[in-house]
Amino acid sequence: MAASGHNGTGKCTRPFSVPKLIVLLLLIAAFFILAKFLNMVPLFMALGVMAVITFFIIYLVMFITEFSAQKSEEQKSPPPKQ
Repeated sequence: MAASGHNGTGKCTRPFSVPKLIVLLLLIAAFFILAKFLNMVPLFMALGVMAVITFFIIYLVMFITEFSAQKSEEQKSPPPKQ
């Protein structure tokens, strides 16, 4: 599927990987099972929250970097003829 570069319309969806989602869910389950087994739920919860915050910050920095690079590329290229 494709999207139009002129008017921004189209029927496209964001791709996702089912195996990656399954691995992610298994890792989260293993994380909680290990925390329960070691009887260290508060420590593991704190580590989990710190990991989520860290990943969010990394994602935000990557998004801002790509967005600014895209904006600078758009400014360099001439506007499309209509």
